[in-house]
Amino acid sequence: AGTMFSGIAFYSFFGKELAKRQQKTDYSSELAVVGDTPISQRKYNEVLNQLASRYKASNPTMMISPEAIELIHYQAFREALNYTVLLQGAKSQGVKATGTELDQMLNSIYVQLDIKGEKELKEILKKNNVPYKEFIANQKEYIQVQKFAQAIRSQAMVNDQDVKNQFVTVKARHILIRSGADKNEEVTRQRV
Repeated sequence: AGTMFSGIAFYSFFGKELAKRQQKTDYSSELAVVGDTPISQRKYNEVLNQLASRYKASNPTMMISPEAIELIHYQAFREALNYTVLLQGAKSQGVKATGTELDQMLNSIYVQLDIKGEKELKEILKKNNVPYKEFIANQKEYIQVQKFAQAIRSQAMVNDQDVKNQFVTVKARHILIRSGADKNEEVTRQRV
């Protein structure tokens, strides 16, 4: 009876932990996983659409070449990865988006879309099948990422010595390179 109880206790404790880990590692809705960091399919698609739109806007009469498409996909993945890593860093550091920052962001969006306010924004989002709460959550995350990235940039310091170390010049007088011909000459000398 004691073994049965300890087996149940063991399973109920560790079984729950295993289930939690398995839930955390269910990445079926993610584009990729780098280490333990899932890269969101949604973010990748968002960036991909932005990049494709910019490319089409800058080259309206040109067909997009397969190489350009690959480059756009690669760039979208890199940006989604960078965004994900920065968002993770922002969350781990406790970076938050304030109500004022969110209001400023929304006002900027209203100006960009030439709309009057929240009601019109909700209508546009509804037409595009984007829930308003999800949109607001995405804007908050964007603010967190921007604040975290700004904090990192403000801490990065480059002094004159760093610049000098980056661009060290060396004056070479003689550069000796062994070629295949030299090896054959050596083998010939050994035979003679």
